[in-house]
Amino acid sequence: MNGACRFLLTGILDFAETMFPDFSSFTRDEQWQLAVSVHGQIYTIDAYRAEKTYPADTGKVLEAYTAYMSEEVVDGFFDDCPNEGANFEEAKKELKTFIDNFITSSRLALRRANVDEIELHAILILSFWFVDCLQMPDEIMRAAEKYRQDVLRELAAHYKEDLNLHDFAARIGELFMLLFTLNLGTDAEEQFELYRLLGVFTD
Repeated sequence: MNGACRFLLTGILDFAETMFPDFSSFTRDEQWQLAVSVHGQIYTIDAYRAEKTYPADTGKVLEAYTAYMSEEVVDGFFDDCPNEGANFEEAKKELKTFIDNFITSSRLALRRANVDEIELHAILILSFWFVDCLQMPDEIMRAAEKYRQDVLRELAAHYKEDLNLHDFAARIGELFMLLFTLNLGTDAEEQFELYRLLGVFTD
């Protein structure tokens, strides 16, 4: 899990540096704070890949390029954990509950929304720049507003020109609701803290 989290965070930093010219002007601490704040949401948005790869199994999510998480792997998931005093049975129960409640609901939300690839890219960018609840300098807040406006303009063009959909306000509202549905945020923090208390993870 450490490797997967580091891999995803590195990917988020690379993605941001490539996609957003302003990003390289931020301090390393600011860049890190942005990447960490969006980590959980990008992880759940990635359920889109699982939806394409395992359409019949809504209990699967891709943890990395070549690994998935599902209830069927939970029993062996903690086998290589070095913490002998950990409460593995309770940890397995919690992980199964998380899969049932969160992974399946994320997959079903994406399925219901039926986003195309352009909308998926828009969701990725919008999730990165929802920084209003973070304590960030004005420079970052201005950049966030600029990127959000750019995405909304390009989405409007996509709906009008590619899909011939002129009354698209409801669709944009649906995408924003999907963004909030896929926001792992505090749920992930609580989940990791629970595993720490069960002795599975160290500080």
